[in-house]
Amino acid sequence: MTDKTNQKIKIFISYGRTESEIFKKIVSYLESKGYEVWFDQTKIKGTDDWRENIIKGIRESQTVIAGLSEHFLRKGGVCSEEMGIALAIKSNRIYTIYLEKKEDLEKIPSSLTRRQWVDLSDWEKYKENEKDLDKWLEKEIQPIIKAIESKDNKEFSGQINTIRRALKIPEIGSTKANSYLIKKYTPRDNLDQKVNEWIKEKNGKKIAVVYGKPATGKSHYAAEKCHTDYHIAASFFCEYNKENFSTSKSLIRDLAFQLACQIPDYRTALLHQLESIAITKKKINQMGFEETVDDGQIHIREYYKEAEEFEILIASPLSICIDGDMENKIILIDALDEADKVERNKLLDIIKTHLNRLPRWIKILILTRTETDIKSYLDDIHEINLDTEENKKDIKTYLEETFEKETYPNKKEIIETIIEKSQGTFLYAELVAKEILEKTMDKESLDKLPTGLSSYFLN
Repeated sequence: MTDKTNQKIKIFISYGRTESEIFKKIVSYLESKGYEVWFDQTKIKGTDDWRENIIKGIRESQTVIAGLSEHFLRKGGVCSEEMGIALAIKSNRIYTIYLEKKEDLEKIPSSLTRRQWVDLSDWEKYKENEKDLDKWLEKEIQPIIKAIESKDNKEFSGQINTIRRALKIPEIGSTKANSYLIKKYTPRDNLDQKVNEWIKEKNGKKIAVVYGKPATGKSHYAAEKCHTDYHIAASFFCEYNKENFSTSKSLIRDLAFQLACQIPDYRTALLHQLESIAITKKKINQMGFEETVDDGQIHIREYYKEAEEFEILIASPLSICIDGDMENKIILIDALDEADKVERNKLLDIIKTHLNRLPRWIKILILTRTETDIKSYLDDIHEINLDTEENKKDIKTYLEETFEKETYPNKKEIIETIIEKSQGTFLYAELVAKEILEKTMDKESLDKLPTGLSSYFLN
């Protein structure tokens, strides 16, 4: 089956290992109908990192099908984490299959209960007879097939591809964010609670800034938040000295594309906006004459002033979206301190100028170093400071998990020493723990460890 651009519709399958038998059947059926299916038994090789592959698979798919069972929904499991990533990336293109009776499943997140679903909980009654199972499955799964084949779903795929090409958005997102996502993550409960309270405030401040010292885990938290919290509608990870990922203009187009993926009304409005500013693309033919290029794509000017681009691509399309008691959606900007100072100041000016034009339900979350000058541009902000003592509690959790299988007689002392000398810096704890595990540092000589990250690197 193909979308409006005549490309195969890609479907990502999320399921628990205990349900692999029925999902092999589902995958076989979908493939027989012409869909391209991302199924981890065939897509992830033995040495590949599952998380990196899952993120890539979800991004490249138009639709996600999740098989719900007690095993799938268990807290802290791979399936739960996988679903969190899917909710963040494809929140409005997820369909669910109940593999156990819905009333028997007690832990279904509210973010999944409002999805279109089918009940395949009786599948085991038919598994003894393959023909009966195939016939039953083909009948019962039709509601999801109709949803995937719906005009809305096909339009979504076609519209997103049109917008991507018009804005010249690369297929692969921020490698900085991905580099954190493949690393072990320790939940930052205190920080997350403060951020979540601000997100849920309907009439609170529209901008929150998380301040923290270097290497205190801000970017790792941001990456995890983007891929597990469906409230994050768009994100941008600034990177020092990388033009494509640090200029405000690049940031504006990237955010516009992500918002289009998550908010249907905005996507429609943005498409109309792009069509209204489209230019005629021309080229010089072999005879040396100029001729019009008709490639069926929307082309817009390469360069706009930043404020004008923000108005055209973000503020104006969002301003005509219907409120409808919409849940708050967050635009997250990480490591603002890494952006070029001139570009950073331009961006803050743009936000200040257009903030009141953004809908009630759009908020902006910025993560940056403590010394970044934001208050001179944005005075009405909600401040969240990464407290050193709270960071130490999170570092303790990280170290206890890291050394869980080790049998050091002085393990408690090792953990306490690293925490104290880290000064609340996550990177310090990671580096020292790695040295101890790899036996490049004598765990009996921790009293000689330098205090603080700067001293560690100079040592």
